[in-house]
Formats: sequence, C-alpha cells, structure tokens
Amino acid sequence: MKKSKISNFLSHSRRTGFAALMVLFFAVATTACLPLGSTPENSTESADELSEKSGFATLTGTLSQQPNAYILQTSTGPVTLQSFDVDLSSYIGQEVTVTGKYSGDELFVSEITQ
Repeated sequence: MKKSKISNFLSHSRRTGFAALMVLFFAVATTACLPLGSTPENSTESADELSEKSGFATLTGTLSQQPNAYILQTSTGPVTLQSFDVDLSSYIGQEVTVTGKYSGDELFVSEITQ
C-alpha cells in the first residue's frame, strides 16, 4: 500500500518539527549554563583580574592588625596577610615591603623588610 502525498507530508513535517524542537532545546540548555547576564564574549572579568591573586607578589604598604588578621594598606587597597615564617606583629604601624605567595585572597609572607 502506497502512502498518500498528505501522509508523506505530515510524516516529514513531524520529523523536521521534532529536529527543530531539539535544536531549540539544546540552544536554550546551553545558554542556561552561562552566568546570568554573561556570555563568553562579554565576560566582565579580564585575564588580569582572574590571575591577580595568584602566584608570588612583592607589595609595599603600612601594616596594621585587625582582630583576626594582619592588613597591608597598599596604594591599590588592603591586602590580608598571613605568615608562618615572619613575626608580623613586630612591624605593625610601619611601612614595609613584603614578599610572599597568594593562597586565595591572602598573601602568605615569606619575607618582610622596612
């Protein structure tokens, strides 16, 4: 038994409609994985901002102490310091240059000079 032209048309329409629906679904699903208001082309973080708090750094500023942290006030803003190698309390209130390595947002100081 041969299919009629209408039957063939409806069958073809269902297949192409399903394919179009699947393409739309994958497009929406992929877009939903991006952060709200962001696309890979207009990301607000530059490569410099992403790598700013990693690796080794040498900074100069005035050392202060807050209840649970040592803070180095630099020309670009405050930096939280930690150290297992240097007694930071000996330098509170003084302008110092520190060298260390970032771990997260904290700079772990390995050397300090006045």
